[in-house]
Amino acid sequence: MAKIFVNSNVELTTAESGTSAFDSLKSEPYDLAFFDMDLPGMAPLEIIERMRSSNVYKTIPIFAVLEAPDERLSALALEAGATNILYKPFSSDIILTELKKYLPV
Repeated sequence: MAKIFVNSNVELTTAESGTSAFDSLKSEPYDLAFFDMDLPGMAPLEIIERMRSSNVYKTIPIFAVLEAPDERLSALALEAGATNILYKPFSSDIILTELKKYLPV
């Protein structure tokens, strides 16, 4: 995903686990979030739910990223508060189109 944002004004922060992602959320505010549903550590669905219960992250766009279409997991992610679902592999066009809906890219 980092390659997609090389020539944009988007600053990307990555995390190797759900726990480190959640810790990052506590240390600085973000305008948008992508969560791979296969992220190890703290469950991404739990992180999304916690973000939505926070005043800081109540309204930001949150994208759940899945390996393949999965109706059950997609429904759970949307129920937890995800704004949209993206499926791997995705192109830079798909990511940038989604971002432009929410942020000046």
